[in-house]
Amino acid sequence: MRKTFHVEGMHCKSCEKLLTMAVEDAGLKVVRADYAAGIVEAEAHDEAKFESARKAIEAEGYKVNGGN
Repeated sequence: MRKTFHVEGMHCKSCEKLLTMAVEDAGLKVVRADYAAGIVEAEAHDEAKFESARKAIEAEGYKVNGGN
């Protein structure tokens, strides 16, 4: 399964790297992190992992606005 998180507060490549590491530490595979678009796309085999990713993003100080 794949989900796109719409993230507020990303403004550079370092933000992409930080969120990629946080989401991967939560057990997901990051397909793409794009600060200009304000998104993080991730894949997981378990739907519950997506909530872990959301919490990991927010723990880094970013705001998640939905996800699809």
